[in-house]
Amino acid sequence: MARSISCGVICTALLSLAFCVVALAAEPSKIVPVHATALLSSLTDDSYWSIPLKLMDGRTLYVLSLEVRSNYAKANQVEGLELVLSCPHQREDAQNLLAPIRNWHGAQPFLFDAWDLAAGPELSTYGANRTILVKNLGLSVHIHVVSAKVRVGPTSGVGDYQLTALELRISVDNVSREQ
Repeated sequence: MARSISCGVICTALLSLAFCVVALAAEPSKIVPVHATALLSSLTDDSYWSIPLKLMDGRTLYVLSLEVRSNYAKANQVEGLELVLSCPHQREDAQNLLAPIRNWHGAQPFLFDAWDLAAGPELSTYGANRTILVKNLGLSVHIHVVSAKVRVGPTSGVGDYQLTALELRISVDNVSREQ
């Protein structure tokens, strides 16, 4: 009899825990809305920009950062930047939370490649104003590419474009999952 009672108590506790996890997953945590400017000039492999996305109680829920996309065949040549949304303390090789969940390739609105910005932000693949909805996290990321400076090499091949400066205005806000 004692054995079935303890099993019942354990099963009830596990079931309650499962309901809590489902409830937390169903309603994403709300962040304090963020409005920031990222201004990077004289880009090198050491260039870095990041901003924490915090909960109302001050705890950091995510980190938004710009990471250099370099051409390692040519020393100190920055081919572009990637806007990365990550959890604090996550591994460096973890997936960018702004990326589509499925396997993807090619241009994305969170990539700022020199070859794509060479004719100006307005003429880039995603334009100067970009919005990324991260429905599973309940977030909307708005990006305005204010300016980009690109140096073009002698052959104008994809590897000959170098991003030398970039200014972005970024806003992150909460959205409902249904949007």
